[in-house]
Amino acid sequence: MFVRELGSGPVVLLLHGTPSPAADWLPVAKALEDRYRVLVPDLPGYGQSPPPVPASVDHVGDLILEMLAEHGVTALRAIAGFSSGAYRALHLVLRKRVQTDALVLLAGFATMDDDGRAMRRGFAEQLRADPASFHGPELRGVMPQLMLSPGWVTAHPDDAARVTAWLDLTNASALADELDALAAADDLRPDLSTLAPRLYLRVGDSDAGAPPAWSKEISDRVPHATLDVVAGKGHSLLIEDLPATTAAILAAVDRGA
Repeated sequence: MFVRELGSGPVVLLLHGTPSPAADWLPVAKALEDRYRVLVPDLPGYGQSPPPVPASVDHVGDLILEMLAEHGVTALRAIAGFSSGAYRALHLVLRKRVQTDALVLLAGFATMDDDGRAMRRGFAEQLRADPASFHGPELRGVMPQLMLSPGWVTAHPDDAARVTAWLDLTNASALADELDALAAADDLRPDLSTLAPRLYLRVGDSDAGAPPAWSKEISDRVPHATLDVVAGKGHSLLIEDLPATTAAILAAVDRGA
C-alpha cells in the first residue's frame, strides 16, 4: 500500500473515501505535521495501491493493519476518515481493535440505509455488465450531486469537474468490487456504545452522499462525541469548507477529540 508520510511524533492516520483522492487530505496533513507523524495512504484500488482481493471491508482493514505494522505503528493519536474512510476508521477500532486516542469522522456513517446499499449495488452491477458505463454520463453525472452541495456546483464548476475526475483514480472492476463490499458492510451501530476513543464528527447540512442524520445517529450513541453540522455545505468538506474543517480537525487531534 502506497503511503505518504509527513512530520514526526504521535501518529495520525488519514483515510480517503470512495472514490476520492488521498491527496485531498494533504492540506490537513501539512497542518498536523509540525506536531504529528501523519500517514496518508492510497487505499487498496486507488492511486499507487493495487486492488484488494477480496475487496471486503474486513480484508481491507487487515491490509491497513499490515501497513501500520510495516511503518512500526502500534498505537495512534488519531484516525480521521472521510465518507467510507470514516466507516473504515470506525471498523478499525471496533472490529480490528486498533488503539487510538481520537476518531474524526467527516461525512461519516456506521451503516447505510436500504437506499444507500441499493444504489451502490446498482452501480456495481451496471459496471460489471457494461464496463464502458464507467466513462458514461449516468455515473459521472451523479458525482457532483453526491459530493458537493447544489450551490457549490453552480458557483464552482471546476470543482464539479474535479470530483467527477475522482473516478479516474480507480477502474471499473475495482470500483464495482468496492461498492459491493460497502453495500455488504456490517452495521456497526450496536457496537458504538463500546467505543473508547473520543469522537469528533463533522458533516454538511446539504450532504447528499452521507446525510447528516447518519452522523447524528453515531453521535447519539456515543456519550463522548461532538457533532458539528456545517450550514450550507455538502459531502466534500475538504473542498467546500477546507480552512474551517482543517482547523476543527487539528483542534480535535490536539485535545483527543
